[in-house]
Amino acid sequence: LLLTPISARADLRVAQTNHYRIHTDLEYGLADDLARRMDAMYDEYAKRLSIFGDQHTGKTFDVYLFARRDDYLKFTHNALEHSGGVTIPGVNIVAAFLDDQGRDALRRTLQHEAFHQFAHSLINKSMPPWLDEGLAVMFQEGIWTGQSFLLGQVSERRVRLLQSDIANHRLIDFDKMLALSLHDWNATFNADRAKGGTQYNQAWAMC
Repeated sequence: LLLTPISARADLRVAQTNHYRIHTDLEYGLADDLARRMDAMYDEYAKRLSIFGDQHTGKTFDVYLFARRDDYLKFTHNALEHSGGVTIPGVNIVAAFLDDQGRDALRRTLQHEAFHQFAHSLINKSMPPWLDEGLAVMFQEGIWTGQSFLLGQVSERRVRLLQSDIANHRLIDFDKMLALSLHDWNATFNADRAKGGTQYNQAWAMC
């Protein structure tokens, strides 16, 4: 997604972590929890993608976390209205909101979107959508132990969705999936959330 966000509200406080500058109006306890988890997940990105070297060293990324969905949509110019969060690679920003999606969904959203920010900044700005999204969902499904993340777990929910999509012939042809552009990927997600969900789940399964 390439867009330039408008200026954020002046009353957002800024929390500096090992890897992030978090601009937020979330309550302090939740913001601190998210900051700790994001730093731990960043370390997982770096460890599991260490083949790309240590170019991540010293990088600090900006993240905007809003309590209200309306503030998030205003900040992102109403892009991807059905999303709980977004990565804006053109300005190297992640944005997300709490509101009615709840804390657990926000945590998973950040594990997902912060991977895009990491990958686009430090690996390749033009990763194929199926790979970019599939890996992001893999990290999204990471299980927090209180100190670090367990990764590579096979989500029973995702397996059930995959089996349903197979049974109902909803999976995307493999060659078509590999060739999907980011524009087409986002257009499908915006137009039909069910088809968009199939895209993400299939990409996760492929990865």
